[in-house]
Amino acid sequence: MKEYKVIWTKKAQKDLEEIIEYIKISNIQNAKKVFSKSKKNAKNYITFL
Repeated sequence: MKEYKVIWTKKAQKDLEEIIEYIKISNIQNAKKVFSKSKKNAKNYITFL
């Protein structure tokens, strides 16, 4: 199976940063987990052509 690289747009990066900042207000550990899982899961996406 061919692998594809996920490329984050600037808007997607900004959206993720804003989400993390919002979560961080109440729980910094959860914010770190969400960030880590989001980046990890993005690597697992497969594009079907």
